[in-house]
Amino acid sequence: MSKNLVINFVLGLVCFTFLFFALSENAGQGVNANPIQVIGLLILSVVPLFLSGLGWGIVGSIVTVLTVSIVSGVILDPLFGLIYALVCGLPVVILTRQALLWREDQGQISWYPASNLMVSWTIISIALSCAALVLMYTEDELRADMVKRFDFAFEQLAKQGNVNTNIKAEELVWFVPQFFGLFWGLVFMAAGSLAQGLLVRFNKNLRPTPELSGFALPNWASIVWIAVLAIGVIGGIAKPFLGAVALILGFAFFVQGMAVIHRVSMAWTFRGPLLAVVYIIVILMIWPALVITALGLVDSWVGFRGRQLVSPNQEKD
Repeated sequence: MSKNLVINFVLGLVCFTFLFFALSENAGQGVNANPIQVIGLLILSVVPLFLSGLGWGIVGSIVTVLTVSIVSGVILDPLFGLIYALVCGLPVVILTRQALLWREDQGQISWYPASNLMVSWTIISIALSCAALVLMYTEDELRADMVKRFDFAFEQLAKQGNVNTNIKAEELVWFVPQFFGLFWGLVFMAAGSLAQGLLVRFNKNLRPTPELSGFALPNWASIVWIAVLAIGVIGGIAKPFLGAVALILGFAFFVQGMAVIHRVSMAWTFRGPLLAVVYIIVILMIWPALVITALGLVDSWVGFRGRQLVSPNQEKD
């Protein structure tokens, strides 16, 4: 028991180390700082949280979150430590707790399905966007500081001749909460996948990797998404909350579309290389992602995978 607590504590220190470097890069104190480095360090800072949870259970996850929050509060700022615990630590604990749920029926263990995990991820991401909206509307000082940062960024881009003068910093700031939840949701998804992959690699995982090719959102998600888009487009209401819900659910349907492709690809001869080509095309181009999102939406009604009888290897999937 004590050995496990020490491991969880050390993982908390590792988490803080990556977080510290990420904040230093974001503040421009690092050498050759750029957004890719900051995002990469942020993802790496969350990986230890998931390692503790998915490898040592919910207690390990809580110990690691408390460690990094307390150390951040002492070294950086007490308020920052509290915010980190609420914005990053609590969602990881909730997702870990859900992921480790299981039940036994006639000697067969059934783990919490990937589809339900995605619903939890969606709710958490929307909640984070709502929290950002509240802060943006209530904290004038925070909003003024962000406007100042965007103005500085526009000045730097203007010097390089790459700025769109039609966009004002004050207007752009109001879009931040819409992307805040999706951004952190993607960080959680990437970090959780990396952590589970590492645990599987060293045979330390508590549960098998969720099956991506079997992932499917509930039917009500498609109704909510279409309703939000209709209110925003037809009603001309482009409120930040609706924008956040539309973005987050849209990404969830994109994942469902990729799940369809993963299931269909099981019949392909060169499955690995062909899937890699699909991912590269999606990364380099925008419109294939929209097509895959539409595929995911239609799949929630039609059920393309209902006739597929191939049982996937969860770790390879």
